Amino acid sequence: LDCASKGCSSQLTDFSPLTLKDKNRDPFPGKAEDRAHLVHLYDAALRHVDRALGSLLHELERSGIAERTLVVVTSDHGEEQFERGFLQHGKSLHREVLAIPLVVRVPGLAPARVAAPAQQVDVAPTILAALGLPPDPRMQGRDLLAKSVALLPIWSEVNDVRARQASLRDGAWKIVYEPQDAQVRFKSEREWSLFDLARDPEEGEDLSASAGEELARLRRLLESFQQHLSLLSAGLGPPPSGEVDEAAQQMLRGLGYGGGSGPEGASR
Repeated sequence: LDCASKGCSSQLTDFSPLTLKDKNRDPFPGKAEDRAHLVHLYDAALRHVDRALGSLLHELERSGIAERTLVVVTSDHGEEQFERGFLQHGKSLHREVLAIPLVVRVPGLAPARVAAPAQQVDVAPTILAALGLPPDPRMQGRDLLAKSVALLPIWSEVNDVRARQASLRDGAWKIVYEPQDAQVRFKSEREWSLFDLARDPEEGEDLSASAGEELARLRRLLESFQQHLSLLSAGLGPPPSGEVDEAAQQMLRGLGYGGGSGPEGASR
């Protein structure tokens, strides 16, 4: 990675000293060149993924199976880069974490863009529809390839030792809730936050104190959705148990998902 060509003089490789405190109140607690270096490293990671994806698509074409292969590209979350004093993810539900790519290439289907906001629960029903298979009736998502895609509230949540928050987006409005009694490492400054995404897509201005009518409406909607999810969870019953062999455990530990301490010193 040639950061010098981008005007970057930082060689910082360990950002953990900048993330070990609870919430940093400044946008970035380090030097400006270190912040630029962080962005360069992230861009390099994206280029690596782009090249790998290009190689995969090229191989599909070379093998003659591209026209009978469904390709779906997405992500589980975005990454914070100190926009609000955080690095990585799992500490908030703002745009930098929730705005992720979703690209679906279906053989024989012309390129198009779905205007309706999508959720990760839409991925499985969309894949099944593309394959001509019916969805499981318990699925909550939509077929994004349908001629008409219903506009639904968009639900997101984070719930672990670092943060416990829930958010709901309904049209141009988005509400974020964090119980004030939550025993978490990165606590929000307020219980309820409200954003007008049409006017403030970067979620920089909390309107919870000035838009009381919208706050009350979305609060009722979020609480109703929480109750709905609790009922669904109870109906599914306990998850099945199973054994994970040592090789799989080592692989998970290598990815940071083995139950130990992650980069933030918090169990994942």
